Amino acid sequence: MLADYTTATGQNRTVTLTDGSSVTLGGKSAIAVSYTASRRDITLLAGEAFFQVRHDAARPFRVSAGELRARDVGTRFDIVMDRSEIRLDIQDGEVGMSLSGRDAPPERLMRPGDEVRVDRQTGKITRTTIAPDTIGSWRGGTLVVENETIGHVIDTLSRYYPGFIVRYDSILATRHVGGLYDLHDIPGALQAVVLPANDHVREIAGHILLITQATTLAGP
Repeated sequence: MLADYTTATGQNRTVTLTDGSSVTLGGKSAIAVSYTASRRDITLLAGEAFFQVRHDAARPFRVSAGELRARDVGTRFDIVMDRSEIRLDIQDGEVGMSLSGRDAPPERLMRPGDEVRVDRQTGKITRTTIAPDTIGSWRGGTLVVENETIGHVIDTLSRYYPGFIVRYDSILATRHVGGLYDLHDIPGALQAVVLPANDHVREIAGHILLITQATTLAGP
């Protein structure tokens, strides 16, 4: 499927659709839009998008992201899709959430503060709640994180860094962190993310961020 709207690394972009709804794309993201007289369909092809939907019962607004389906009931919500999971967060209003597939559970209504995560390998669904006012914070240049794995935070930061982020092991990715991170200073944000694990970040040649253990930097 070809994208109708895209963003480059580090770029946020707000698009107003023909019905008056708007979509803000995060860095390195893409969507495809298909509007007809009876329905409004959006496909998130990559990255993250924040939706502010103008409700129209006669023309349902639906978003697809991998296996996840979101049906608007008049709302603002955020969807992010990375290598390992798809996440849906509701800031305001209501969204009907469902999954594709014959054995998928029935649609479930989500309300402000509700969050659902879908593991892209196992299909496992995890539900929790978060503060609604933190949802979509990245649009203002600050990433607000609550008890998130370092791996997922790095995936987000990588969409704002015009180079490569290299970590030394997979164990680091499973640790959890929380905080506010400046998307205009990715090296500094990454250092703040890994500091609780006593790790450090080195920038090499202006386009590689290497995460190393403190003992590695200290030497013999």
